[in-house]
Amino acid sequence: MVERLSAEARKQALNGLPGWTDTPGRDAIARTFTFKDFNEAFGFMSRAALVAEKSDHHPEWRNVYKTVEVVLATHDAGGVTSRDIDLAKAMNAIAKAARRGLIRPKLSCSRGATSPVLRNIRRGDLPRPPGALAMATETYDGI
Repeated sequence: MVERLSAEARKQALNGLPGWTDTPGRDAIARTFTFKDFNEAFGFMSRAALVAEKSDHHPEWRNVYKTVEVVLATHDAGGVTSRDIDLAKAMNAIAKAARRGLIRPKLSCSRGATSPVLRNIRRGDLPRPPGALAMATETYDGI
């Protein structure tokens, strides 16, 4: 098991992590990332998830439109460890790449256009999905 950082070691690590702060009332660190739009935010989360999965260390996070709030702590150690610092550094690098447009997927659908998947659903080539997507494909052509 990885060891929890001392208060001094955490403070020193945070000095090298722009945007990250101590979480009040918890032995954790946090940062709010703001992107150009939802697509850029979701691209960031997708890439960060790959890094987190590979290192078997997963963030607490939430996304609302173009904002991603992240809290990092190693639950097994009861606080912040080197694993949290490493993931925070990786997230900062991914966010920087996202803002420079290096990981932004290109979307070609515009108002009135439909994606190939939705066109196939409407033609009946694919089974209609249950729930909200089925309703959306019947009632909204702005995707």
